[in-house]
Amino acid sequence: MAITIYLAVVVFITGFLVDVLPFLKIIKSVSELSKKSVATIQSTDLDDDAKQKALLACSMGIFKESFKIAFYTLLIFGVVYVLFWLSKFFPPLSEDALIDYSITWTGIIVSLAAFSIYFIIKKLYVKYRV
Repeated sequence: MAITIYLAVVVFITGFLVDVLPFLKIIKSVSELSKKSVATIQSTDLDDDAKQKALLACSMGIFKESFKIAFYTLLIFGVVYVLFWLSKFFPPLSEDALIDYSITWTGIIVSLAAFSIYFIIKKLYVKYRV
């Protein structure tokens, strides 16, 4: 039972991190930059030199945003790793047992349930807060 609760807490914290980090904002920015690149390529008003400069600026922007996504993803993996590592300080748990439990059907169901519960609670909080 302790392993199930600990896994649910890990997934709940991971869900919180995914929710708090600005993934959607970054994805929207990449989408806008991509649309701007396509519009630049299709433009007949710009000469080749201006197109190259505009495309270079868009490419650099996409690179920066992609780097942010990679950084935030690594941050999430790092936090999950630390939470799994911390499990060994709770006597009935261990890092290996938690990993083994996580990949069973029960562990997957617990993870999905915890993730869903986090977002349901968040939605209810936003809807009914005073």
